[in-house]
Amino acid sequence: SMPCWIALFTSITSTTTEPGGPAMDNAAVQRAVGSIALGFTPRVALLDEAVLMDVTGSLRLFGGLARLMALLNQQLTGFFESNRLLTSIKRAQGATSLIALGRLRAIDPATEKSVGRVADLPMHTLSAARPHLSVLARIGCRTWDDLLRLPRDGVARRFGATLLEALDRARGSVPDNYKWLSLPDQFDEK
Repeated sequence: SMPCWIALFTSITSTTTEPGGPAMDNAAVQRAVGSIALGFTPRVALLDEAVLMDVTGSLRLFGGLARLMALLNQQLTGFFESNRLLTSIKRAQGATSLIALGRLRAIDPATEKSVGRVADLPMHTLSAARPHLSVLARIGCRTWDDLLRLPRDGVARRFGATLLEALDRARGSVPDNYKWLSLPDQFDEK
């Protein structure tokens, strides 16, 4: 089956907790979302601001992507409501983890829509490109596609192997080597 990744970003918009109550910061929220995601796939990774889920092997079990997303959303909403937290959940999906993450970062807050074509994803949505954005802009690289059109050895020489490896991972020609999230044997959490 086609690889399928989901990228999630949850931010606390406000809290209804009484003063002195249990407040959660964004790192705790990310860990909680990661734990909930493990109910849908064992392949969950925390990367930068996002929770990444490889749901390729889970789609049949949950009756397809739309159904899996609906159940995931229901569990996340339930969790945050029970903790009296108002959150906004953004999610995007793609054939590789970095495409899903790129689309997540390209969501327009006004329309809540993202970029359709991977080639059109803006350069800043690729973490490995961030240190080089000003140079990339000067040579006319604004999208992933612009960068893919440049000669590989030139990219490696000028920007280092990390950027090239990220592009290969984004395209699925290099496998993802994440440290998968695992739950401790014992934990005490609501």
